Amino acid sequence: MKKILYFAYASNLKQELFEERLGRTAEYKGVGILPKYGFRFNHPMEDGSARANIVSSPNEHVYGAIYEISEEDLQHFLKNEPGYNYQQVDIHTNKGKIQAGTFLSPENQPNIFPSETYLASIIEGGKQFKLPNDYLENIVNRSGARIF
Repeated sequence: MKKILYFAYASNLKQELFEERLGRTAEYKGVGILPKYGFRFNHPMEDGSARANIVSSPNEHVYGAIYEISEEDLQHFLKNEPGYNYQQVDIHTNKGKIQAGTFLSPENQPNIFPSETYLASIIEGGKQFKLPNDYLENIVNRSGARIF
């Protein structure tokens, strides 16, 4: 079965949650950085809350976890990530540049905010992989939350 690399930048950063969604253990490959993109909460959900998204932004970058998944896993996520498009992106790692797939939303609705539970899963995942505190603080600031 063909394996692919997946760049998780939001709630799938939290390995336990990602594996729960997969229904099996995920093979973590390391932390990566997606240059020239910025993290946003602008993907609208039916309940009025926001989900994370990444948007083209020349002076920003997005941190994420890199997992190796199967084509079957990808099909599962394609069915369960409504409103997102799957796209290959260039990720920088401590071993060089790689290609990985990730999800981007074409919907960019301003002034919407994530639920506390969703935000917590992103921050917990970021801490799990020791992402920089200033990066995580920026995510919290974008969420509208008052406490880090």
